Amino acid sequence: MTEMRCAAGLAILLSRSPSVGMANPFDPVRGTWRGAVQFESTALPDAHSVGQFEAHIGSDGEIDAVHPNGCKLSGVIAQQSPNFYRLDARTQGCSYAPFNRRWGGYVTYKEAQRVLSISGSSSDIGPDRKLRQFDFTGTLQR
Repeated sequence: MTEMRCAAGLAILLSRSPSVGMANPFDPVRGTWRGAVQFESTALPDAHSVGQFEAHIGSDGEIDAVHPNGCKLSGVIAQQSPNFYRLDARTQGCSYAPFNRRWGGYVTYKEAQRVLSISGSSSDIGPDRKLRQFDFTGTLQR
């Protein structure tokens, strides 16, 4: 009888556990996405680049992407609310060297349109001691 109560108690505890029965927060965005993404810098107009971006988001929130300007983005997303994620990523291999940097931004899944919006920004102080702002933004589809 005691064993049955323990087993029943364990079943109740497991059923109330937040990880049991909950959907993976990355399910809506998991997979490969493609679309136009624009890289730009307000301080460096020659840095402007638009091209087809391909991003893959894993079930663990890891994101990897490539852009025709040579940039390879690698990082993670963290869910902030349903369909809204915070992005922390780094780019390397960019044909325009100042784009090789760490980015903070957002990924938003627009369920009705079945599109993913992605954006990132970064800044630094340039050699001329002026603030340089770098951004990328785009809309992706499966």
